[in-house]
Amino acid sequence: MGGPSTETAYVERVLTYVRSWPTLSTEDAECGNGVGLSIGSCQVAHLHREGEAELFLGEPVVGRLRHALTLAERVTIDEGSVRVRLESDNDVRLVLSLLSVSIKVCKGPARCDRNGPWCCAHRVPA
Repeated sequence: MGGPSTETAYVERVLTYVRSWPTLSTEDAECGNGVGLSIGSCQVAHLHREGEAELFLGEPVVGRLRHALTLAERVTIDEGSVRVRLESDNDVRLVLSLLSVSIKVCKGPARCDRNGPWCCAHRVPA
């Protein structure tokens, strides 16, 4: 019994890496499900308890990366954000790479000018 689940272990691994990133802070996710990663007042990513990372990239960036992202096995694209199931070290590396892009998006013209919640945990299924 004992130790953390595999999903939790990969979330913790992401957190271990990003704690040293100077402009990034951690707090409760706006959706209430896990840890939010923020630049200033802008949450750019959520690390959900179920072993999933969700990153805000905005539609223009998602559009440019769509082909490559659809090739990734554990990636789901959803309205300007990308969700990654954390099941391997490669998934952790992908999240860290996408987090760098997300930070750049937040610092750029898109900033946090989002219309409503971007995280899938906020949306009600159709």
